[in-house]
Amino acid sequence: MKRNFFQFTFNVSFLFLFVSILCFSLNVVFNLTNPSNEIADVNLVLFNKNFGTTIITYIHRMAILTSSTALSLIIVEVISRIRKDSLLNYAKSIYQTFRMRYFLRQYHSTPTETTGNPKGNHYNPILKSFNHAVSKCVVDIRKEKTIVLLKVPNTQQAQKLLEERIESIQKEITSRHPHYYFSAPNRIGNKLWFIGTRR
Repeated sequence: MKRNFFQFTFNVSFLFLFVSILCFSLNVVFNLTNPSNEIADVNLVLFNKNFGTTIITYIHRMAILTSSTALSLIIVEVISRIRKDSLLNYAKSIYQTFRMRYFLRQYHSTPTETTGNPKGNHYNPILKSFNHAVSKCVVDIRKEKTIVLLKVPNTQQAQKLLEERIESIQKEITSRHPHYYFSAPNRIGNKLWFIGTRR
């Protein structure tokens, strides 16, 4: 089973949007902190101004590139939804994706003792691997079908953690999409597919 355009580009689009917002913010900060001509050392002013101008130029180009790429991907998906499905389902897909990611994320740090620091909180590497995988989850809602796509973690222990939660995940998916009948999850490669057809 292959991912469709929405499933393939969702994470990339939001990454590009995040990077473009970050670049625009840095651009504003660099413009506000540009050295003024009141500083006594003229050489320092010229060096800082040239260095700042170079950085601002690269950040500005990066912001334009990432934002235009993200908007292009989003526009293609919007046009596809208008022609074949509905914009409401597109909005629902985005909303349900973030809700599902929040549901799947595990918040737990274990107290550990290390040689340098007698007591401290250490983030569990199993949960780190698990959370990294579920942060790629995508919910794709269509008129006739809903697909929840989960990335399977890389480590064996994190995969075991996912397997222990399959039943609760399936119940959560079913409760959030009552108009769809979901079959048992199907693993293909490093992806776990929950496919629901309209009742």
